[in-house]
Amino acid sequence: MEAMLKRKPLDMYRNLFNSCSTHEETMEMIVPDAFPDIQRIVDTDGVIILRSKEAETGKAIVGGIINATVLYVPEGENEVVRLELKMPFTSTYESGSIDSGTRLTACVSLCSIDCRLMNPRKILVRADVLTRISGYGSDRIELCSAENDEREIEMLRQTDTIKIISDVREKTFVITDEFALPASRPMAKEILKSKCKITADDMKTVGSKLIIKGTAYVSVIYSSKSDGELTASDFSTVYSQIIEIDPAESPEFAVSIMTTGAFFDLADGPNGTTLINMELHAVAQVVVIENKAIEYITDAYSILHELTESSETHSIDTVANMMMRETVRTTAETPVQVKSVVSAGAWVGKTSKSSDDSGCRFETPVTISVIYKSDDGRLLSAVARANAVSPWEDACENVAYITSASCCDISALPSTGGMDIKVNLDLMITATKPQHIKTITGISYDETKIRDVSALPSLTVKRVDMNETLWELAKRYNSTQSLIMDANALEGEPEAGRLVLIPKRR
Repeated sequence: MEAMLKRKPLDMYRNLFNSCSTHEETMEMIVPDAFPDIQRIVDTDGVIILRSKEAETGKAIVGGIINATVLYVPEGENEVVRLELKMPFTSTYESGSIDSGTRLTACVSLCSIDCRLMNPRKILVRADVLTRISGYGSDRIELCSAENDEREIEMLRQTDTIKIISDVREKTFVITDEFALPASRPMAKEILKSKCKITADDMKTVGSKLIIKGTAYVSVIYSSKSDGELTASDFSTVYSQIIEIDPAESPEFAVSIMTTGAFFDLADGPNGTTLINMELHAVAQVVVIENKAIEYITDAYSILHELTESSETHSIDTVANMMMRETVRTTAETPVQVKSVVSAGAWVGKTSKSSDDSGCRFETPVTISVIYKSDDGRLLSAVARANAVSPWEDACENVAYITSASCCDISALPSTGGMDIKVNLDLMITATKPQHIKTITGISYDETKIRDVSALPSLTVKRVDMNETLWELAKRYNSTQSLIMDANALEGEPEAGRLVLIPKRR
């Protein structure tokens, strides 16, 4: 005879892989005829534009463009000239676990970018690209619980709350705004360099809708109309987006936002001011982490019959998120005394992981680039490098980590012989660890075969061993947990060393 068990499906996504790799992209460029010869490179920077991410059988492919900007001083002139390059890139990860149904998240950033002057009419730009790709595949397991209380069968029910990946979604969106340069700043002639960072600051759900509220931070460097001097200005604007997701219990979210297009234009504003029109295209990639309550049967016995049990062991990815901020301080030496700082920017490299007795340790290289003006009036740049160290008290073993780092609050101040630099690094860690659950999937017995328990006394007195449970006592002596608790006025598990009365169930 089969015991009636209720089978409840649990749908989720498995983290199939996490790939973090760097590669180099290079491009040579001939200076267009309309541009003057190059005397000296001042600064090189770039913005990653994500164009595509595709999953096909055996591989995941991420592609995009590096919008590189080279600022240089022409021969015999003082005003800075801007060159633009569009450097295509492709990153590929191969795995047999990938198919066309795999859902991908991709974050691409620059570790560094620089330019070498080959001759006054030719440059070579080199960029180190960091690509993080994660793949998720849908999965379903079945957990069994009792359909009804089986009079002749005792079942050990286990209730847990686990964190699973319940959904992986994305949405493209556009942010537009108009910024007015402060009246105290000179009017802009040309935007020489622009960078943007889009953050997700607050997430909440209403039914099946996820509402994301965030901020777009914009930094521009422009030349003035009056004398061509470089000026930096920072702006920000808030946005909100609604994404449809599968309903979840007490969800958490890992959100990554990639820029897919950035456009800036200058326009004349009222009263002699300058307006900057901005249009940002982006994609929000959302991994939904659900706090899921589950119930399943881990053991069973019968007071009357010998049972035949079938069981399965399921591996479930449990997920945890943590954000850590580290402050990095360093110095940049300069060949001349720094008069003033025009702008400062930072890139982050590939985060590495190590472990010791205290737990995990994450180390992220940071490269800071500063444009400054020297005492003699020249426009120059300097580069400094440092490492941000983030301790994590949890163990490293059997845990898969996905990390994403970004810099904010970058400052550089002139000092003797160079500059004092400070930057905050935000490190987002998503840790995935397999949790193994053994559950009974079937119980059967022969009604014609009755267990012979006549050798067991009707009442047993037993001293409880260390870590011995009520369930183990009841199963061994043909009793039940409730009978033992009633006989001994217990409200929970007995302490080791206590004498307990174990009545045999008839």
